[in-house]
Amino acid sequence: MRTVQEHRRSARFKTSGCILVSLGDDSRLGEVLDVGLGGLAFRCIAGEEPSTTLGTLDVHCNDGLCLKNLPFKMIWNRGISDPPPFDYIITKRAGIQFDDLTQKQMASLRRFIRSHTTADPEN
Repeated sequence: MRTVQEHRRSARFKTSGCILVSLGDDSRLGEVLDVGLGGLAFRCIAGEEPSTTLGTLDVHCNDGLCLKNLPFKMIWNRGISDPPPFDYIITKRAGIQFDDLTQKQMASLRRFIRSHTTADPEN
């Protein structure tokens, strides 16, 4: 059995509700799967993935709360298989790392994690 080495410095938490991410100036959106103080993972339809690997991102929530202009860099991007009957849609999953957040951005991210995920980032 192959073991996966964990490279993250901070824990990730599953999101609750409809949380979307847009990277850079793209109008393309991805669904946030999990988020932590160090970064997030999202899923998007192949061919619709963002065109940038470095820049800023916005997080959009169904309740109107939004994180804006968080600096990031793309760490990984790979195709995934969806289960039937959705296997005709090719999706990609990507991981980004937050890059040099200000204290205000970090405080906003902590509030977001407390209110839109399954855990508290302080514990």
